[in-house]
Formats: sequence, C-alpha cells, structure tokens
Amino acid sequence: MGNFIRFLFSKTFIIQIVIAIVLSAGIIYAGVKYLDTYTMHGVRTVVPDLSGYHYTEIEGIMSNEELVPVIFDSVFTPEEQPGSIISQNPVAFSEVKPGRKVYLTINTTVPPKVVMPGLKDLTYRQARARVHAFGLKVDSLQYRPAECSGCVVDVLKDGMRIERGVEIQRGEGVVLVVGSGESRIKIKVPALYEMKPDEAVEFLLKKGLNPGYKRFDETVQSAQDTANAFVFKQSPQYDSAATINLGRSIDLFFTVDSTKLPQFELMPYDTLEDAF
Repeated sequence: MGNFIRFLFSKTFIIQIVIAIVLSAGIIYAGVKYLDTYTMHGVRTVVPDLSGYHYTEIEGIMSNEELVPVIFDSVFTPEEQPGSIISQNPVAFSEVKPGRKVYLTINTTVPPKVVMPGLKDLTYRQARARVHAFGLKVDSLQYRPAECSGCVVDVLKDGMRIERGVEIQRGEGVVLVVGSGESRIKIKVPALYEMKPDEAVEFLLKKGLNPGYKRFDETVQSAQDTANAFVFKQSPQYDSAATINLGRSIDLFFTVDSTKLPQFELMPYDTLEDAF
C-alpha cells in the first residue's frame, strides 16, 4: 500500500497524467475542428428567389450559391409559363449551409387531361360553374333556336362538337351553344330513318333543329355496333304533313336490326340535299 501511494506522487506518474491530459485535449480539439469543417459550422449562403425562372435557367444561379436544385413536384397552372418554377423549399432569402438541396415545384409542360363533363340541358350559369370546376374555361357563347331558352344545347371545341366523356387537356376552352327558345317559324318534321348517329345530328342542325336524347336498343352491344347503328324510331315521329317549330329537339332511337325500320317511302324534301 505504501509503495502504491509513493507511485501516485512519483514524477513518472505525474508526467504520464500530464501527457494523457494533453493528448485528450488535442484529440477533443481536433474532433471539434473536424466537425466544424465537416458541418461547415458558421458558414451560410442565401437561397435565391427562383420564382418565375424556367427550370433550365437556374443551374448557374444555384452553382454560384453552392446549392443543389431538385425538381420535387409539378402542378398545372394555366396562368404560368410551362416549365416555370412555382414554389421552392427552403423559401427565398432563407440562410442555409452550402450544398443544401432546394426542392422545386414546377409548372408542368404537358397539361393533364380531364374528362369533358355533361353540360347539355344545364343553365348557362350551371354549365359555366361545371366547366371551371373541371379546370376548363368558356371561350365564348353561341345562340341557337331551341325548346329550352337559356340552357346549353351543345358544346363546341375548335368548331367541332365535343361529347360528354371525351378527354381534353385541362385549361382548354370550349364554346357553349345556348338555346334562345323556339322560333315561330315552322318546318316539316324530317325523316331520320337509317341515318347513323353523327349523320342524324348533322342533319338536324342543318334543318334548324336540335338533337334530343339518343337511345340505343338491346341489339347495340359494342363500340362497333354504336358506330354502325341507325335510326329506326324518332320522336316526334315522321309524318309527311306534320310540322314543328324551328329549334325543336327530336329524340333518336338506334338499332342494328334492319327489320325494325318502318316501311314507307320518303318524300323528296326529306333528303339531306334539301335540308333547311
């Protein structure tokens, strides 16, 4: 025991203690310095404001600030240029360490597609609200004589009729054709028998009439059947002496069964060449 106590106070032991303390302090100091260097403690760079830039324009800006751009998400905003930066994280002018990733949300270059909603028979206000809800817009209005005054009787895009369920790009515009009420002018009830769907619709419009409901019977089972189906019944039904108001709608019934066609001979004025 006495020898151990003498060793604790010996010169050799004290030197060893001093060496251990110096080495420990050196190791701690070197570790702190390494961490400061590794984590760039106290070094900051300011995140630039990237809003409005096209994502291809920012590489030089970000490299100057020693930051790394990362396209994180994309949205569609029709008011902004395709490919432009909509938002960023971290936000502009915040201080971060060099090498930090900046996550970007850009305006997509390809607008997503939406399904054309059903608008026929809605009032103009209802139709406009639905158009906007689907991410579309109303380019203009047209008016046509129709039974329903103030309601939508047709929807056009690029001068062509567009049906419910068709996919179009979000942000595109459509033309709403609004009924102006039935005209006092009367025309003969046309015969639409044997006409295919598109042909019957075009015929009615040229006559100054409107297509009503389109119904397909049990013989129409496929898309090909739908394309090949023809009118076998209409309402109001054809009568060589009957007349209807300009703007009236005619409901159409289709089949692929030719035995359902009525048996009579059409008058010359019921041909497409003499359309109104």
